[in-house]
Amino acid sequence: MSTYKEIFGKAIKSIAGDPNPSPVTYTVTVANPGSGNKYYIDGVLTPTLELYEGNTYNFDYSGASSHPFRFSATSDGTHNSGTEYTSGVSVDSNITTIVVPVGAPTLYYYCSSHSGMGGTALTPAADSTLEGQIWYNESLGKFRSVLATGAWSSAPSIATGRYLLASAGATYNATIIFGGVTNPGSSYRTQTESYNGTTWSEVNDMGTGRFLPAKNVGTATAALAAGGYTGSTVSNVEEFNGTNWSAETALPAANRNQAGFGTQTAGVVAGGNLPPITTTALKYDGSSWTSANALPVAKEQMSGSGTETAGLVIGGRPPSGNVATVEEFDGTNFSSGGALLVAQAGNIGAGTQTDTYQYTAYGATPLTSTSNYDGTSWTANVNMATAISSGGGSTGQGAGFSQIQGGGSTPSTPSSTTSQEFNFTIYSPVAATWSSGGNLGTARHNGAVSGSKTAGLYAGGKIYPNSFQNLSEEYDGTSWAEGNNLGTARSGVVGAGTQTAGLAAGGTNGAPGSSGAQTATEEYGGTSWTAGGALSTARLNASGAGLQTSAFLAGGIGSPNSMVTTVEHYNGSSWTSGTAMPVERSNSGSAGTQTAGLAFGGYKPPSYAYAETTVEYDGEGWTSGGNLSVARESLGGFGSQTNAVAFGGTSPPSTNSTSTELYNGTAWSTAPNLATGRTGFSPSGSYNSGTDGFAAGGSQQGNPMNAQTEEWSSEVPAVAYKSVSSS
Repeated sequence: MSTYKEIFGKAIKSIAGDPNPSPVTYTVTVANPGSGNKYYIDGVLTPTLELYEGNTYNFDYSGASSHPFRFSATSDGTHNSGTEYTSGVSVDSNITTIVVPVGAPTLYYYCSSHSGMGGTALTPAADSTLEGQIWYNESLGKFRSVLATGAWSSAPSIATGRYLLASAGATYNATIIFGGVTNPGSSYRTQTESYNGTTWSEVNDMGTGRFLPAKNVGTATAALAAGGYTGSTVSNVEEFNGTNWSAETALPAANRNQAGFGTQTAGVVAGGNLPPITTTALKYDGSSWTSANALPVAKEQMSGSGTETAGLVIGGRPPSGNVATVEEFDGTNFSSGGALLVAQAGNIGAGTQTDTYQYTAYGATPLTSTSNYDGTSWTANVNMATAISSGGGSTGQGAGFSQIQGGGSTPSTPSSTTSQEFNFTIYSPVAATWSSGGNLGTARHNGAVSGSKTAGLYAGGKIYPNSFQNLSEEYDGTSWAEGNNLGTARSGVVGAGTQTAGLAAGGTNGAPGSSGAQTATEEYGGTSWTAGGALSTARLNASGAGLQTSAFLAGGIGSPNSMVTTVEHYNGSSWTSGTAMPVERSNSGSAGTQTAGLAFGGYKPPSYAYAETTVEYDGEGWTSGGNLSVARESLGGFGSQTNAVAFGGTSPPSTNSTSTELYNGTAWSTAPNLATGRTGFSPSGSYNSGTDGFAAGGSQQGNPMNAQTEEWSSEVPAVAYKSVSSS
């Protein structure tokens, strides 16, 4: 009889609580052990930390506040030509918090003010450490474990909607899709798009626009497109090298709709439609084609998986309709394998002959169902979120691996841009959400916002129709308390920084019809406001973000009442000129820092049109980013350049928006809506990671002032612990 450890390689443990708890709080202190100041983590000199993916870790350096605790992917961070690592990181009142992203690199903790103080933070994946481990939780009095599960979710859309396309990809984060057709219009596509695990991007086009080429042969950097349809069936073949397509040796006969498997230099295509529908099978060695033994039955519109010597042909459509038949190839002959659970065509196979995952198929209509093959039989897996067929996707890994699907045909959209991602993991995400917080003491809109949802600051603003405010309020995560007032009452003012080191710049206290733009800057030290350096360009409703000692302001409405492009940087005492925005803009949302900022939405020329565009700032120049899905102005924003949140505002035609969108550095995606649609958020972008922001105040249709606060919590990939029972 074998023991559990002999079977799984992991002994049963007895521990006080579940391993890998979250959140964890560490106390950070500083002392000199004889070689200069060093960090001590919970009293230990620069230990090597293990920060598990998906977990939350708080580093409280309140006792060493002159030594800001930061992370970098480079040892000693900015002191060693590295940059600060900000993904999943937020800083609030001398506490640095990191929610470790999946796939995070090895990190190094360091002091942003002094070199040589830090150490290493490993970021292991909890999957490999915990999956299959059983332990006895002494606190609960139960045996516990962690099991991996899978789920499909929406992913960023592909750029060109199409179906009957082909794909290749060894992993979900290294996949290409190519070819296809759009309907209506019957436009044969040349476009190739690549997925990197985060977003789709267009790469160089195929030489010949076509649909129904053989699919699933090769990888994202060594793919094969063979045959297809361009108005007639063709024989031409192209190879992709990761950058460009090139013409290669043609098929012996024109064919389309074949199954494919193997690599660019050891591939197989089988079946298809010459016409007629055929049993033909061919091998490719990277330069020429040779005949292989035929399929036992003629069919088309099927996929393949595996290698040249151990492949599969999955489902398909003979002349009589969809079938569930599966054929296995041993390098010489095809033989019958285990039948699919559902007769289908237009599918994708991903994996090997003994471990294949099947998805994106249709029976009578597009299907959501997926299944796994173990070399003998198929079992049902988790359904896709959206029924789709004849799409592209990752092809290299089987059951228990992440997959990406792009394009295809849904019941409502023949040529879809839909993309879905399958993740197989031990994590059970806690969904992002807005929750109700305490009301402002005075309802108003267009005030300066700084800080976080547990240490926030709201200053100035206006009560409709024309009562400019100098009120300043602090938020502790539960309620607002009035503090010392701004020196100058104003609205349309930009906020930046934190609750204890805040900034309010620009704004207006003018009557309707004139801008009344201000140059005044005020700094908040946690108790009172003091005058800072004046802006060079008076303005209101500008974009802005950063810290009290390193902020930027961009665009806005100047005097006389017109949009401007000017940019200014603040260093804690004075403003200097930065690179102008590419186009005039006001009332935008903002996020980020002086050297990694964002401005999104707002008004744009001509005639104050609603904007959906995003621009990114690196401290020296501007580049275009992804577009919001909802054009709007007077929206709110917070976060970093690669992890930002946009919310609320006014969208056409003058509707108070509840829409929330998330930015990943490339594209925006939808997120849970605000409970209350409202506008009049000043474009303040206090610097945090997008995990702990808030929406406060604003106004609604009919111009009633709003005092409501809503707190944002981003999605957290929590480990799914399970109790072990006899059942």
